[in-house]
Amino acid sequence: MENLRENINFVLVEPVESGNIGSSARAMGSMGFPRLSIVNPPEEITDEAAWMAHNAIDVLTSATCFGSLNDALADAALVIGISRRKGKGRGMNISIEEAAEKVIEMARKHSVAVVFGREARGLYNDETEECAYLVSIPAGGGHPSLNLSHAVQIVAYELHKATLNSKHEKPEEETPPVEPPSTYGEQEHLFGRVMEILEELNYTKRGDREVGRRIRVSLKNFLRRAGITSSETQMFEGICSRILASLRKD
Repeated sequence: MENLRENINFVLVEPVESGNIGSSARAMGSMGFPRLSIVNPPEEITDEAAWMAHNAIDVLTSATCFGSLNDALADAALVIGISRRKGKGRGMNISIEEAAEKVIEMARKHSVAVVFGREARGLYNDETEECAYLVSIPAGGGHPSLNLSHAVQIVAYELHKATLNSKHEKPEEETPPVEPPSTYGEQEHLFGRVMEILEELNYTKRGDREVGRRIRVSLKNFLRRAGITSSETQMFEGICSRILASLRKD
Protein backbone atom coordinates (compact mmCIF):
# COMPACT_ATOMS: atom_id res chain seq x y z
CA MET A 1 0.00 0.00 0.00
CA GLU A 2 1.52 3.34 -1.07
CA ASN A 3 -0.64 5.55 1.14
CA LEU A 4 0.44 5.31 4.76
CA ARG A 5 -3.15 5.87 5.93
CA GLU A 6 -4.17 2.66 4.15
CA ASN A 7 -1.44 0.84 6.06
CA ILE A 8 -3.10 1.64 9.40
CA ASN A 9 -5.64 -1.00 10.40
CA PHE A 10 -8.19 -0.01 13.06
CA VAL A 11 -9.20 -3.29 14.74
CA LEU A 12 -12.41 -3.49 16.81
CA VAL A 13 -12.52 -6.57 19.06
CA GLU A 14 -15.99 -8.03 19.53
CA PRO A 15 -18.04 -4.82 19.38
CA VAL A 16 -21.67 -5.32 20.37
CA GLU A 17 -23.43 -2.13 19.34
CA SER A 18 -24.08 -1.49 15.63
CA GLY A 19 -24.13 2.23 16.38
CA ASN A 20 -20.62 2.08 17.80
CA ILE A 21 -19.36 0.28 14.71
CA GLY A 22 -20.89 2.91 12.45
CA SER A 23 -19.66 5.80 14.62
CA SER A 24 -16.16 4.32 14.63
CA ALA A 25 -16.23 4.15 10.84
CA ARG A 26 -17.30 7.79 10.73
CA ALA A 27 -14.51 8.79 13.14
CA MET A 28 -11.97 7.05 10.92
CA GLY A 29 -13.37 8.47 7.70
CA SER A 30 -13.38 12.02 9.03
CA MET A 31 -9.62 11.72 9.56
CA GLY A 32 -8.94 9.94 6.28
CA PHE A 33 -8.33 6.38 7.52
CA PRO A 34 -10.14 3.76 5.39
CA ARG A 35 -9.06 0.41 6.83
CA LEU A 36 -11.37 -1.16 9.41
CA SER A 37 -11.26 -4.72 10.76
CA ILE A 38 -13.81 -6.29 13.11
CA VAL A 39 -13.05 -9.36 15.23
CA ASN A 40 -16.15 -11.48 15.89
CA PRO A 41 -18.76 -8.88 14.90
CA PRO A 42 -22.35 -9.18 16.18
CA GLU A 43 -24.52 -11.65 14.28
CA GLU A 44 -26.49 -8.77 12.82
CA ILE A 45 -25.14 -5.31 12.10
CA THR A 46 -28.29 -3.22 11.92
CA ASP A 47 -29.13 -0.19 9.77
CA GLU A 48 -28.07 1.98 12.70
CA ALA A 49 -24.44 1.33 11.73
CA ALA A 50 -24.93 2.80 8.26
CA TRP A 51 -26.87 5.74 9.69
CA MET A 52 -24.13 6.52 12.24
CA ALA A 53 -21.37 6.08 9.64
CA HIS A 54 -22.91 8.98 7.69
CA ASN A 55 -20.46 10.04 4.94
CA ALA A 56 -18.01 7.25 5.84
CA ILE A 57 -20.28 4.44 4.63
CA ASP A 58 -17.40 3.28 2.39
CA VAL A 59 -15.27 2.61 5.48
CA LEU A 60 -18.08 0.55 7.00
CA THR A 61 -18.94 -1.48 3.89
CA SER A 62 -15.29 -2.29 3.14
CA ALA A 63 -14.57 -3.50 6.69
CA THR A 64 -13.00 -6.95 6.96
CA CYS A 65 -14.32 -9.43 9.55
CA PHE A 66 -12.13 -11.99 11.32
CA GLY A 67 -12.81 -14.91 13.61
CA SER A 68 -9.86 -14.20 15.90
CA LEU A 69 -7.57 -11.34 16.87
CA ASN A 70 -4.54 -13.33 15.71
CA ASP A 71 -5.97 -13.50 12.19
CA ALA A 72 -6.69 -9.77 12.15
CA LEU A 73 -3.10 -8.99 13.16
CA ALA A 74 -1.34 -11.47 10.87
CA ASP A 75 0.27 -8.93 8.49
CA ALA A 76 1.02 -6.21 11.07
CA ALA A 77 4.62 -5.17 11.66
CA LEU A 78 3.54 -3.20 14.75
CA VAL A 79 0.55 -3.67 17.08
CA ILE A 80 -0.66 -0.93 19.43
CA GLY A 81 -3.43 -1.68 21.95
CA ILE A 82 -5.81 0.93 23.41
CA SER A 83 -6.59 0.05 27.02
CA ARG A 84 -7.69 2.01 30.07
CA ARG A 85 -6.23 -0.49 32.52
CA LYS A 86 -2.56 -0.50 33.41
CA GLY A 87 -0.55 -3.03 35.35
CA LYS A 88 2.63 -5.06 35.52
CA GLY A 89 1.15 -7.85 33.43
CA ARG A 90 -0.25 -5.58 30.71
CA GLY A 91 2.83 -4.56 28.74
CA MET A 92 4.61 -1.26 28.18
CA ASN A 93 2.37 1.80 28.33
CA ILE A 94 3.24 4.87 26.25
CA SER A 95 1.52 8.18 25.58
CA ILE A 96 -0.87 8.55 22.68
CA GLU A 97 1.43 11.13 21.10
CA GLU A 98 4.41 8.76 21.22
CA ALA A 99 2.27 5.93 19.88
CA ALA A 100 1.10 8.10 16.97
CA GLU A 101 4.71 8.83 15.99
CA LYS A 102 5.61 5.13 16.09
CA VAL A 103 2.54 4.16 14.07
CA ILE A 104 3.06 6.78 11.36
CA GLU A 105 6.76 6.04 11.01
CA MET A 106 6.12 2.30 10.57
CA ALA A 107 3.07 2.83 8.34
CA ARG A 108 5.11 4.66 5.74
CA LYS A 109 6.07 1.22 4.41
CA HIS A 110 4.44 -1.49 6.51
CA SER A 111 1.08 -2.52 7.94
CA VAL A 112 0.25 -1.42 11.49
CA ALA A 113 -2.69 -2.44 13.70
CA VAL A 114 -4.35 -0.30 16.37
CA VAL A 115 -6.56 -2.50 18.55
CA PHE A 116 -9.66 -1.39 20.47
CA GLY A 117 -11.44 -3.59 23.03
CA ARG A 118 -15.05 -4.34 23.86
CA GLU A 119 -17.48 -1.60 24.90
CA ALA A 120 -17.99 -3.05 28.39
CA ARG A 121 -14.76 -4.90 29.18
CA GLY A 122 -12.06 -3.56 26.89
CA LEU A 123 -9.15 -5.82 25.96
CA TYR A 124 -8.51 -8.97 27.97
CA ASN A 125 -5.05 -9.63 29.43
CA ASP A 126 -4.20 -12.29 26.85
CA GLU A 127 -5.11 -9.83 24.08
CA THR A 128 -2.87 -7.08 25.46
CA GLU A 129 -0.03 -9.63 25.32
CA GLU A 130 -0.26 -9.45 21.53
CA CYS A 131 0.51 -5.71 21.55
CA ALA A 132 3.98 -4.23 21.41
CA TYR A 133 2.73 -1.15 23.27
CA LEU A 134 -0.41 -0.07 25.13
CA VAL A 135 -1.97 3.38 25.19
CA SER A 136 -4.30 4.69 27.88
CA ILE A 137 -6.22 7.78 26.83
CA PRO A 138 -6.23 10.12 29.85
CA ALA A 139 -9.68 11.17 31.04
CA GLY A 140 -10.80 13.47 33.83
CA GLY A 141 -13.49 13.27 36.47
CA GLY A 142 -15.03 10.07 37.71
CA HIS A 143 -15.52 8.51 34.28
CA PRO A 144 -12.17 7.09 33.13
CA SER A 145 -13.68 4.89 30.39
CA LEU A 146 -14.44 6.34 26.97
CA ASN A 147 -17.10 5.17 24.56
CA LEU A 148 -15.57 2.95 21.87
CA SER A 149 -16.21 5.34 19.01
CA HIS A 150 -14.91 8.28 21.07
CA ALA A 151 -11.64 6.41 21.65
CA VAL A 152 -11.42 5.68 17.92
CA GLN A 153 -12.00 9.38 17.17
CA ILE A 154 -9.24 10.52 19.54
CA VAL A 155 -6.74 8.02 18.18
CA ALA A 156 -7.64 8.84 14.57
CA TYR A 157 -7.18 12.54 15.30
CA GLU A 158 -3.76 12.01 16.90
CA LEU A 159 -2.68 9.90 13.94
CA HIS A 160 -4.00 12.54 11.54
CA LYS A 161 -2.00 15.23 13.36
CA ALA A 162 1.13 13.12 13.11
CA THR A 163 0.68 12.70 9.34
CA LEU A 164 0.56 16.47 8.93
CA ASN A 165 4.18 16.67 10.01
CA SER A 166 6.01 17.37 6.76
CA LYS A 167 8.76 14.89 7.51
CA HIS A 168 6.23 12.06 7.14
CA GLU A 169 4.50 13.30 4.00
CA LYS A 170 7.38 14.59 1.86
CA PRO A 171 8.80 12.36 -0.91
CA GLU A 172 11.59 10.13 0.34
CA GLU A 173 15.13 10.53 -0.91
CA GLU A 174 16.80 7.65 -2.67
CA THR A 175 18.09 5.30 0.00
CA PRO A 176 19.35 1.73 -0.05
CA PRO A 177 16.48 -0.77 0.32
CA VAL A 178 15.73 -1.67 3.93
CA GLU A 179 14.65 -5.17 4.83
CA PRO A 180 11.08 -5.29 6.10
CA PRO A 181 10.39 -5.98 9.77
CA SER A 182 8.88 -9.30 10.74
CA THR A 183 5.10 -9.47 10.88
CA TYR A 184 2.95 -10.39 13.86
CA GLY A 185 2.38 -13.82 12.30
CA GLU A 186 6.11 -14.48 11.93
CA GLN A 187 6.77 -13.33 15.49
CA GLU A 188 3.99 -15.56 16.78
CA HIS A 189 5.50 -18.61 15.05
CA LEU A 190 8.96 -17.84 16.46
CA PHE A 191 7.47 -17.40 19.93
CA GLY A 192 5.96 -20.86 19.65
CA ARG A 193 9.37 -22.36 18.79
CA VAL A 194 11.03 -20.62 21.74
CA MET A 195 8.32 -21.92 24.07
CA GLU A 196 8.90 -25.44 22.73
CA ILE A 197 12.56 -25.15 23.75
CA LEU A 198 11.68 -23.89 27.23
CA GLU A 199 9.22 -26.75 27.68
CA GLU A 200 11.83 -29.28 26.60
CA LEU A 201 14.17 -27.77 29.21
CA ASN A 202 11.34 -27.89 31.78
CA TYR A 203 12.07 -24.20 32.35
CA THR A 204 8.50 -22.94 32.29
CA LYS A 205 7.45 -25.45 34.97
CA ARG A 206 9.80 -24.05 37.59
CA GLY A 207 8.03 -22.29 40.44
CA ASP A 208 4.34 -21.53 40.47
CA ARG A 209 2.00 -20.95 37.54
CA GLU A 210 2.37 -17.16 37.85
CA VAL A 211 6.12 -17.42 37.19
CA GLY A 212 5.45 -19.37 34.01
CA ARG A 213 2.90 -16.78 32.89
CA ARG A 214 5.34 -13.92 33.49
CA ILE A 215 8.01 -15.69 31.42
CA ARG A 216 5.54 -16.13 28.57
CA VAL A 217 4.31 -12.51 28.72
CA SER A 218 7.83 -11.07 28.96
CA LEU A 219 9.01 -13.08 25.96
CA LYS A 220 6.02 -11.99 23.88
CA ASN A 221 6.53 -8.35 24.81
CA PHE A 222 10.22 -8.59 23.93
CA LEU A 223 9.51 -10.07 20.51
CA ARG A 224 6.80 -7.49 19.76
CA ARG A 225 9.16 -4.58 20.49
CA ALA A 226 12.44 -6.05 19.23
CA GLY A 227 12.05 -4.81 15.66
CA ILE A 228 13.64 -7.92 14.14
CA THR A 229 13.44 -8.38 10.39
CA SER A 230 11.89 -11.25 8.48
CA SER A 231 15.27 -12.80 7.68
CA GLU A 232 16.37 -12.48 11.30
CA THR A 233 13.17 -14.23 12.35
CA GLN A 234 13.95 -17.07 9.92
CA MET A 235 17.51 -17.27 11.28
CA PHE A 236 16.24 -17.58 14.85
CA GLU A 237 13.71 -20.18 13.68
CA GLY A 238 16.62 -22.20 12.28
CA ILE A 239 18.55 -21.90 15.54
CA CYS A 240 15.49 -23.02 17.49
CA SER A 241 15.07 -26.03 15.19
CA ARG A 242 18.68 -27.10 15.74
CA ILE A 243 18.37 -26.72 19.50
CA LEU A 244 15.14 -28.73 19.56
CA ALA A 245 16.65 -31.44 17.39
CA SER A 246 19.61 -31.70 19.73
CA LEU A 247 17.45 -31.78 22.87
CA ARG A 248 15.13 -34.44 21.47
CA LYS A 249 17.99 -36.62 20.30
CA ASP A 250 19.33 -37.10 23.82
